[in-house]
Amino acid sequence: RRGALKRIQIYGPPGTFEGRRKGGLVSQLRRREDPEKYRRLECNVRKEFSNFNKSAKLAEIVGIILGDGGLTNSQLMITLGLKTDWEYAGFVGNLSEEIIGEKPSRYEYDNNVIVFCISGVGLIEKLEGIGLGKGNKIRRQVDIPEWIWENTKFQKACVRGLIDTDGGVYFHKHWIKGLRYRNLGLCFTSYSRPLLNSVSTILNNFGIKHSVLDKRIYIYNLEVVKKYFRIIGTHNAKHEERLFFHLNNETRIS
Repeated sequence: RRGALKRIQIYGPPGTFEGRRKGGLVSQLRRREDPEKYRRLECNVRKEFSNFNKSAKLAEIVGIILGDGGLTNSQLMITLGLKTDWEYAGFVGNLSEEIIGEKPSRYEYDNNVIVFCISGVGLIEKLEGIGLGKGNKIRRQVDIPEWIWENTKFQKACVRGLIDTDGGVYFHKHWIKGLRYRNLGLCFTSYSRPLLNSVSTILNNFGIKHSVLDKRIYIYNLEVVKKYFRIIGTHNAKHEERLFFHLNNETRIS
């Protein structure tokens, strides 16, 4: 009886909102004080994530997240095309694990998408600390984090991540003297004006000529596209495959 009365004094009457609240607060406090004990008991414990070190690889994953990723209150998610980005998805999964320190869960859906997911409130806090944010990227008009401007390698890597996800190589056709030719171009699309302007600035810094039209950046000239691949590069095989196809096949198509 004395034990029961003491317990009620500490935690409140059982089965009441206040009692459950007190019990929950004490439980969370104990888990923070000794998380390893509760992990051994297979209880849910807040995951710890290391601080990020600034690097080109970190800048590239930032570009990937700004392109095809997003943050909620407790999750990082990156969405890629199931058919078009199959090989690239392997690179993104490995890079995410290397940078974050945890292998992402991978889900494939019937609407032809691959979703990588890593959960953890602590991870979201770390990502916010390097300049990424939660919620709708278009509504927030996201931009490249300030620390990426410190180093040209960071700038190249971030743009590579952005264009590997929200851009790419495309074919366009035109007529000359009654003959039809295939041309190659590169395009990057963003509905965030600050992000579009930043990518344009970085391309200008490396002498990569381009045009900015509405929500897109275009590179039309084949030699400039080749220059982009020499300087910025890509980890998405589908972009290289289209470039090689164009270089190794007849451009007159009819």
